[in-house]
Amino acid sequence: ESRGLGDVYKRQFYDADGNGYLLYCNSGFNMFLIDGKTGEQLDYMNLGGNIEASPAMYGNYAVVGTRAMRTYCIQVG
Repeated sequence: ESRGLGDVYKRQFYDADGNGYLLYCNSGFNMFLIDGKTGEQLDYMNLGGNIEASPAMYGNYAVVGTRAMRTYCIQVG
């Protein structure tokens, strides 16, 4: 069954305590923060533009670009 999520881009990362997370972006303008152990959705953002690449991580910041010509730097930890 398709949920209509469009193309999916993801990046896994770990915080300073060793907890794993997944940033999950789709072409429907959405970015989700997922707990790597439980699969629970911890947070969600609509970025207002088509996301066509995996987010880059720098420390506890995610950098995400959209086709709406916007680049976001989002603190995730």
